[in-house]
Amino acid sequence: MAEKWYKNSYLRLLTDMHIPDWNEEFMSKFDPERYVEDMAATGIDSVYLYANSCVGICNWPTKLGHMHNGHKGQDRIKALTEGFAKKGINVIVYINIWSKYIYDLHPEWRCKDPQGRGSGEYMYNQPGRYGVLCLNSPYRDYVLGLVDELCTSYKFKGLWVDMILWRTMCTCDHCKARFKKETGYELPSVVNWDSPEWNAYIRKREEWVSEFYDAIISKVKSYDPDHTVMCNCSYLENRWLGEDLEYYRKSEFVGGDFNDSREMHSLECKLFNSVTANKPFEFLGSVMEPSLNEHVILKSEEKMKLLMFSCLMNNGRYGFIDGIDPCGTTNPKVLERMKLLAETEKPYEKYLVPEVEFCSNVGLYVSPSSVIDMEDNGKELFELMWGTPHTNAVRGAAATLVKKHIPFSVITKFDIKDFGSYDTIILPETITLDEEEKDAIREFVRNGGNLYASGYVALYDGDAKKSPEGALSDVLGVEFTGRTDESITYMRPENGGIVTGDFTREHPLSFNCSQTLVKASDDRTVLAKLTRVYTNPADKEKFASAIANPPGIHTEYPSIVYGEYGKGKVIYSAGAIETEAVYERENAFMRALSYVLPEKLYFEADAPQCVEITLYKQPERRRYVLNLLNFQKELPPVDVHGINVKVCVPDEIKQVLSAPDDEPVEFSMNNGVINLHIEKLELFKMLILEY
Repeated sequence: MAEKWYKNSYLRLLTDMHIPDWNEEFMSKFDPERYVEDMAATGIDSVYLYANSCVGICNWPTKLGHMHNGHKGQDRIKALTEGFAKKGINVIVYINIWSKYIYDLHPEWRCKDPQGRGSGEYMYNQPGRYGVLCLNSPYRDYVLGLVDELCTSYKFKGLWVDMILWRTMCTCDHCKARFKKETGYELPSVVNWDSPEWNAYIRKREEWVSEFYDAIISKVKSYDPDHTVMCNCSYLENRWLGEDLEYYRKSEFVGGDFNDSREMHSLECKLFNSVTANKPFEFLGSVMEPSLNEHVILKSEEKMKLLMFSCLMNNGRYGFIDGIDPCGTTNPKVLERMKLLAETEKPYEKYLVPEVEFCSNVGLYVSPSSVIDMEDNGKELFELMWGTPHTNAVRGAAATLVKKHIPFSVITKFDIKDFGSYDTIILPETITLDEEEKDAIREFVRNGGNLYASGYVALYDGDAKKSPEGALSDVLGVEFTGRTDESITYMRPENGGIVTGDFTREHPLSFNCSQTLVKASDDRTVLAKLTRVYTNPADKEKFASAIANPPGIHTEYPSIVYGEYGKGKVIYSAGAIETEAVYERENAFMRALSYVLPEKLYFEADAPQCVEITLYKQPERRRYVLNLLNFQKELPPVDVHGINVKVCVPDEIKQVLSAPDDEPVEFSMNNGVINLHIEKLELFKMLILEY
């Protein structure tokens, strides 16, 4: 069997074509031959071709749907697939699950929100643009019919599926009937994470999405088992989207167009590297600034390079997303920018391999089943918001770890067997853990692994059953008795604890988060205690200060608890202090983490916080790859001078080379630690450490 195309693909292109056909000018100037020549000249090696778009209009002579009028009956997908194949460029067909065309044609197939509205009435505050159909309606068969047509009509290497996840809490008749048939329950209208009906609804949404995606994959594979099928997986926001952990691994590899802020981009790259079924994962980034909502303003050259290098240093592959002009032409400036980035990336390809071993002391645990918010209990379905305590804490922890140059990876339940390769695991507001996860964490700590945990941990199991005291109380050394109503709380030092720094009993350290109310075990040391504000900030009538919310009530509830379990060390924080990655609060998180970090890290650096560092091993090539990225808020970034890096790996390093010129780099050894000095870091630096 030939090696899969994505193993040796480095730069990819997807051109959005969400163009309706009410205007005869639309897509009238699209020239397939010119498009192939232009894109091939940029240096890409893989292309994603729009078979349809969220508008729902097809770009091929479909028998089932509606072909775009601007194509004048010409089979442009055929011209494109054949043209790119002749250029030796991998051809992947893109299909979008949304369809405004079918939305208008079949109102009875629409997703209906709890207020009875279709997506065309409200989505993204742009009424009239987006049509979301229910996958429990006959629309499911329509989509599979389109896939059938594509597989029988064209030659390509894979299918990329977009917008497959739920975008609304659909309460249409199709969902109500299927939910009633499969569970015996009426479809719930109010959120309640303690309710079997609500949890059944959430699980069914996950099952229905997975089943639909399975049907698409099966359809494609029935024509060619070697075809790759991928979907857009760039969502870690709320569990109601229908994306459970197993969903990530249904795709041949994970890819998506996710957040391009520095901290979020790093986090999602690390998450994707962890969960993908096959490596490398993929990041598709908009060439427009700030996003594809903009049509003509490009991201700066520096920002695009930074995103590309951020992807590469986390073992991903980069791709461009452009938006075609309504008439079907492409902005020449975009082509120039893509070519420039391809020329920048090309020399590094010889150092890239799909499988690498990241050198990480810390595992940041991500749990899709914990992406819930108990504060949503009692809300109507239409009141659900983005963001949850777990996702917010994960993001904050990742941002701080990046800035403090702590070697870390994002891990999930898929990594349970590899827990022993980490010194420390972080459980940030991980409210749901199943029996397998809990057993693995117990064994990890019992055998000498270290743990940092915050907020509610293991309050629920995988079947949504609640353990009010917390199912890992033996490991954490605390039992839950409740949670503060206040969203602003304080921590004051106890027993010489260093977490609060130089803050005192009179002036304790504040956090914009609630805290669990816990009882600590007798064998644990309380390093900080909870101080509450005078009044709940939600009280509109009574307050202690009109501007701030000063500390007022010293309680005996523990805020930071330290102890041992088996051979391992455990630090527990009643508040998710890692959530806010800003100055004193991120310092408090790092001081708490210091109780459970190893003495030696894989790398340490005196670089400023704008520099991100990763280190991974390529055993088959007997080398380590050290990456440094200068990702500043204001671009172009100011050069960073005089960075000292210490690398501690088990293999004896024979030489260090700079990439991509392979010039020798001076280094020294001291007690097994490699000392490197980097005189100047502009955007990106890659060093090859051979052993």
